[in-house]
Amino acid sequence: MAPVQQTGRIGAFDGLRAYALLAVVTMHIFGIAGVIAVGKDDAISHLLWIVFGNTIDLFFVISGFLLFLPVLRRGSLKGGTAHFYARRLARIQPEYWVCLIVLVLMITFIPVDFTPPAPTVGEFLIHVFDLQTAVRLVDPDFYVGFWIDGALWMIPVLVGLYLAFPFLARLMLHRPWLALLLALVVTVGWKLAAHDLPGLFSWLAGGQATREQLLIIAVEQSPSFAWSFGVGMIVAILYGRSEANPETVWRTRVLPSAFAVATLVWILIGIRFSHEAMLTTTGLDGSSMGRTLIVPNLVGTACRGVLVLTVALGPAWLSRMFDNGFASVGAKLSYGIYLIHLPIAFYAGQILHVPEKGGLGSVLAWIVVIVPPSALYAWISHRYIGRPTIEWVEKRLARQAN
Repeated sequence: MAPVQQTGRIGAFDGLRAYALLAVVTMHIFGIAGVIAVGKDDAISHLLWIVFGNTIDLFFVISGFLLFLPVLRRGSLKGGTAHFYARRLARIQPEYWVCLIVLVLMITFIPVDFTPPAPTVGEFLIHVFDLQTAVRLVDPDFYVGFWIDGALWMIPVLVGLYLAFPFLARLMLHRPWLALLLALVVTVGWKLAAHDLPGLFSWLAGGQATREQLLIIAVEQSPSFAWSFGVGMIVAILYGRSEANPETVWRTRVLPSAFAVATLVWILIGIRFSHEAMLTTTGLDGSSMGRTLIVPNLVGTACRGVLVLTVALGPAWLSRMFDNGFASVGAKLSYGIYLIHLPIAFYAGQILHVPEKGGLGSVLAWIVVIVPPSALYAWISHRYIGRPTIEWVEKRLARQAN
């Protein structure tokens, strides 16, 4: 495939990426406030699961798009595989490592009625090296995030996809549909194994996990999102072709129709997802329970790919919804907010005794308790850890290239 020559940032993706992560935070707030709960099967719960239930998948589609588009434009990875890994490490690991230290300090020094056990050196190192979800395959009782920050399951998933990206990108450049098929086979094969070979996963776990636990642990691994990454990369190719031919009928007529159909299908898939998510017995793993579905989630991911392409190529009014000052701030802070919001909720709930009655008052109270301190932490983390590290790594790589 010949390199696509166009360049330029797609500003709307700032807001879209922020939405994908902050929607997860929003769903957590609804759960903490008691709006959604185990055994609660009402219209509001279904609506929330439909709208916010699997937005983390959108994040992985966007990641595949944003990572592959520069490769497509250049015809190769900028600086090669080593430089790619260095850039990815700089973007996610330093803020994540600092968060791990903050979690240990919170557990050690904040006095509350229920104090989680202090993590051992081994548990800390497992997190440092992004092995927490892999360890759960053999130890289902292992606490991701030292019990207080279960959202950290996403980090090793992302790292696993980053590790596979150089190979997948090279294949995608030359044989895109074969690369997409490979991503499909990986995701479907992994999920089928979780469903149809429970004995294998039970053996890995030492027979100490329920079927629900085994399914959830399996879908919280990188292979479950290979299809999402692949769809994002294919969308980048379609975007590149449309960029080169902006007046095609496909762009002006077919894409809007595809978006309308994809939106309807997304809603229908969301309804099915919501029913599955409500089967969780813990109330904490509803989204992962929904992701155990195979075909509905494959179709849902394709619909999210259509959304990404539509936002990238669509009319100005649609782009402005995601490309504005608020969205830009959200994109900078969303990662830090995602990392820290659950620990803040954990301690705020015990210290301030915030209500969990499931009403609007409870939701607003938890928003006030969680969002401002999480945003402040995220700003400090981005300003003093994330951005300086990225700038330093970019300067080092630029000197090496020269």
